[in-house]
Amino acid sequence: MNLNMKFLFTFLALLHLLINTSFAQKQDDCLKADLIPILVKGKFGFCDKEGRIVIAPKFDDAEPFVINMLYYIFNKDKIYGKADFATVKLKDKYYRIDKSGKPVFKFNPDEIEQVREYKEPVYKEFEEGDKKGIKLDSTVIINCLYDEIYHPDFYYKEFPFRVKKDNKYGIIDANGKLLIPVIYDDIYYNYRDYISAGLLKVRQENKVFYIDYCGNQYVK
Repeated sequence: MNLNMKFLFTFLALLHLLINTSFAQKQDDCLKADLIPILVKGKFGFCDKEGRIVIAPKFDDAEPFVINMLYYIFNKDKIYGKADFATVKLKDKYYRIDKSGKPVFKFNPDEIEQVREYKEPVYKEFEEGDKKGIKLDSTVIINCLYDEIYHPDFYYKEFPFRVKKDNKYGIIDANGKLLIPVIYDDIYYNYRDYISAGLLKVRQENKVFYIDYCGNQYVK
């Protein structure tokens, strides 16, 4: 092998390493969860950050391993509300599972009530024509470009906004930066609960699956 070929192979190897390292760093910046709900042939399981299946796809629905605040506050078995467990749906029944996929507690989400103390919103929605925008005090955070803007708690600054335009949804952060392009048929309203995992539950072309805040899709 001549020197030019050795140089070429060395260059390609370094380029491959650089690309993979950059992707891993980018993913780590967007994704905080170790296990991610992944849709495989219509069923949810869980994979690791490399996409390897850890918990077999068998659930009708699944949420990330995050704190279930309502469950944690109102249910006497508080341990199952911690982030060591995830909520899944199987045959119209709801369970909290551990990280091996074992159901450890069955519950009825309708029995958990939400009680909140009222706080004065810090964000204000305003309109120009039929389009909506967002102000923080007198500063415009989001220009009036959207048909609908949703925020899970208008008095918490750390939560991003779900926006709708031409029947498509995207995500804008609290500084007005577009995080997720407005391309999805739906972004589920309870995305607030998944922020700690760096995940969003979306619907596109009749498929419901998860993406991270870099837009990586967890579906096969």
